[in-house]
Amino acid sequence: MTTDPTPPTTITPGAISGVTAPVAGATPVSSLPGTAEYTATISWSPAGATFAYSTVYIATITITPTTGFTLTGVAANSFTVAGATATNPANSGVITATFPITAAPPLTFTNSSSFDIPTMTLNTAIASISVAGGVSGGTLPYTFTAIGLPAGISISSTGVISGAPTAVGLASTATITVTDGAMNTDSITIAYGAINYAVIAGSGSTWIIGSTSGLSFTANGDFTDFVDVKVDGVLLTLGVDYTAVTGSTVIMLLSEYLATLGAGTHNIEIIFVNGVAYAQFTIGASAPGTGFFSQTEGEGRVAVGIIVTAIASTLLVAGGFVFARKKFAK
Repeated sequence: MTTDPTPPTTITPGAISGVTAPVAGATPVSSLPGTAEYTATISWSPAGATFAYSTVYIATITITPTTGFTLTGVAANSFTVAGATATNPANSGVITATFPITAAPPLTFTNSSSFDIPTMTLNTAIASISVAGGVSGGTLPYTFTAIGLPAGISISSTGVISGAPTAVGLASTATITVTDGAMNTDSITIAYGAINYAVIAGSGSTWIIGSTSGLSFTANGDFTDFVDVKVDGVLLTLGVDYTAVTGSTVIMLLSEYLATLGAGTHNIEIIFVNGVAYAQFTIGASAPGTGFFSQTEGEGRVAVGIIVTAIASTLLVAGGFVFARKKFAK
């Protein structure tokens, strides 16, 4: 008498154990423990030695029944995987587990010397500086704020530093903070240069050798804060080399002092208690026909003048002698 073989038992669906949800930097599991009813394998897409940031991973789990068990009768989507959305066709042991996107890389704000603000001039707009290029990772969008920038200088929410300083001051630092869409933050410290006064009139002027007038420079600093004047780094003497009057601050380099300087470009510093105004001026040789000329040119012209005068006098005397002869000859 022959007995019918025992039909295989449908495996029991449910949670697949041993699968760890992807975390950036972690190593994907490559094997699963299985059960008495089945063995299981796993593969990942995309593949890699470690999980990456900001990536959606899909695990494909394949179940193979052990002896005496079958997949026949397994309902669709009857398996689960912790932390994932799992699907499987009916009567199938191929399970697709889709995990949420892994975390973004950490928010990082890297400083650069290109973010520093150079020396500034009072009431003069600076060249815009964008610090957004120093940010990486985190979750968009990024928002920027600042603490400690000079008055009149600000940063936009997109990370652009701009404006015109409204007060003079010393060099210092400011803190720039970026906040990402997940409210993570990171900060850098930038440097900014001193804020100086400006020469608002007279910069770039030229004094011609031999001129009896001086050179005037107007700085926008308050006259009550005025201290000194330097030319080419040398401190000048008030009343001897220059005069100073209010409005805002007007400096007149005297011709007697200018005559001591060589031809070419010179630097002037108008110094206040809380800042400096810088400018340049030029000492130039006289142009032909201007009436102003250098000492060497003057000596040459005097010599020529003496010769011309002597010739003119000789001609005048000779002319008078000829005229007198003609008169007496009559």
